[in-house]
Amino acid sequence: MRMGEGTGVTLGALGLGAGVGALLGNGMLGIVNGMRERREKAEIEQYHAAVHEALGEADFLGDIALHLVSELAAERARTAVLERALEQRQAYIDRLRAA
Repeated sequence: MRMGEGTGVTLGALGLGAGVGALLGNGMLGIVNGMRERREKAEIEQYHAAVHEALGEADFLGDIALHLVSELAAERARTAVLERALEQRQAYIDRLRAA
């Protein structure tokens, strides 16, 4: 079966349109994939920044905790000394009253 000249031109135009459509579709797909990759990369960078900040805060809070534990131990030692002194004085007072 023979094709007319108009049919050949129409089929050629359809083929050309399909090719252009495929190129545009692939280009658009590339753009969308690039945008997705940039967004994912930005999210990963934000996550790493948040983790780094949290670790810094954890170090800072750890330093505060160590300092407070040290101060608490010193205060407990001071309290123990004062309690012993109080017990000794009370024992002395009790002996004076008993005499």
